[in-house]
Parts: sequence; structure tokens; C-alpha cells
Amino acid sequence: FNQKDPHARNKGEFSIQGKIDAGKLNFSPEHFAVDGVSPYWPIIDNIQGGFIFDRTKMEITADKAVTNGALLSKVKAVIADLSDENSPLVIDGVASGPLQSMFNYVKASPVDEWIGGFLHESTALGNSQLNLKLQLPLHHLIESKVNGTLQFYGNETKLQTDLPKISNLNGRLDFNEYGVSFNGLKGNMLGGAVNGIGTTAKDGAIRIKLDGSASAEGLQAYLTDPSLLALTQKIYGATRYSSQINVKKGQSEIIIESSMQGLGLNMPAPLIKPMQEVLPIRLEITPDLKTDVVDSNNPI
Repeated sequence: FNQKDPHARNKGEFSIQGKIDAGKLNFSPEHFAVDGVSPYWPIIDNIQGGFIFDRTKMEITADKAVTNGALLSKVKAVIADLSDENSPLVIDGVASGPLQSMFNYVKASPVDEWIGGFLHESTALGNSQLNLKLQLPLHHLIESKVNGTLQFYGNETKLQTDLPKISNLNGRLDFNEYGVSFNGLKGNMLGGAVNGIGTTAKDGAIRIKLDGSASAEGLQAYLTDPSLLALTQKIYGATRYSSQINVKKGQSEIIIESSMQGLGLNMPAPLIKPMQEVLPIRLEITPDLKTDVVDSNNPI
């Protein structure tokens, strides 16, 4: 068929297909990550699948593969028209395995920068699943698009180094080239159940809203700043709270508000606080000070 005449391309026949055994796919070998050595996108290794060239269309499928320590399945890589330099490489796939491997994949890809490094220092235990779709204009990678969903299945994780550990985390985190969003996350944190929602704001900060309960033991394990020890070691019981977390450039600003009802303070009079007494409190933890301000309508 006439490769140069777009009206004649579909009049001829050209088709090749075959199997791939232990194959490797580097999306863009001439581009590198920020370190100048690592590939721009993590390489897909040990591909077990097949390929088809049909006229100007290329399609690679992988029943099994590995990328950056994560197991891949149902992978399809397609360029609809090889004769058109603007035809993007579109990749669909599912990764499954340890949640830490999913975090590592995001960290090793351009997604890390697109979501403000939100998962760059994240640590995790347990397994998860990552559904990922990439649209990569190979001659204009800066215009790449991504849609991903990271599914949590009862995981234990610290999303940020200065945030409390979350256990039994369930829900999903969605991300694209503009940022992240999550709705309906559930888990255990600060010794009690917690629900969370969040999204990337226009200024690039990731804003997270949490509602939950905290026990004295959970608070003592998290609030370890020496200036707070005299207070935290005297508390007992549990209370409800709400929290606003703003994460930007790897730094977290945390605001916690609570009525303190249900949490007692075992100190000499007049500083003693019975468990059922209401004593509104606002705690701010900033990146610079790490402790900050404790405000109350009835300061103690």
C-alpha cells in the first residue's frame, strides 16, 4: 500500500503477528529521568505476550510482565498509526503486588512530580492493585497524560513521614497529570477509626480532611515532642476530632480540632479535666515548628 498517500493506506494489506517471550519495552529510550540515568518511565520487563503490526497500527499485549518490582497483567500498548508522528503510544495495564512496589513505581515515573511528590516518601505493608492508563506522545512527552487508580486492601502505611501511621486502610486513590484525589478512605489512626477525603488544590497543595476518633494511647504514640510530654502522659480515654492536612513540596501543615469530650486529663486541680467535660482545643503542627499552638476556649 502507499505509505505516503493517506487516502491509499487502507487499500493495501500488511500484517505481521507473533509471540513475545521475556521481552522488554522501554517507552522512550532517548529520554531519561531527572538523574540523567534512569529511564523516563519504568521499563516493562519479562513480557510474555504477543505483537501485531496491522497496516500502520502496532499493538503489543502482555499476559504477564514486571515493572519496577510490580507484577503486570492485561497490558496493552498501542500506536494507532506508526506513519503519524503525532499518534501517541497508549498503554493500559494492571499492576498487583506489595503496595510499596506501587509507591516505588510512582516515585520512579513522571507521576511523582505531577502529584507534587505526595507518595515519594510513603512506606507501606500489604498488597494492593494499580490500574494505569498512559497516553504518551513520543515526540512531545511533556504532554503525556495519565489516569491511575491505586486500590488499598487493609494496608498499613505512612503516606507522609510526619503524619501518623494508618492501619487497615481501605479505599482508593486516583491520580492524573494534574494531581490526586481520594474519597471514602477508611482506616485506623491515632488509636481509633478514621475517614478521609482529599484532592490537589489549584496551588498544587494536597488538602486532606480527616474525621475520626483518637485514644490517649494513640495520641501519646504520635505526639512525642518533648514540649508536649508533660501533657500527653496525663491524658486518658478517647475523643472525636477533625483534621485538615495541607501537603506541599513534601511538607505537611496539620490542624487538629476537638471538643476533647471523652478524653480526661489527670492533673492536680484546677487543671484536672473529667472525661465528659467539653474543652474545645485546636492544635497546629507546622513544618517549621513541629509543635506550635494549642488554643482552647478554656485554656489550661
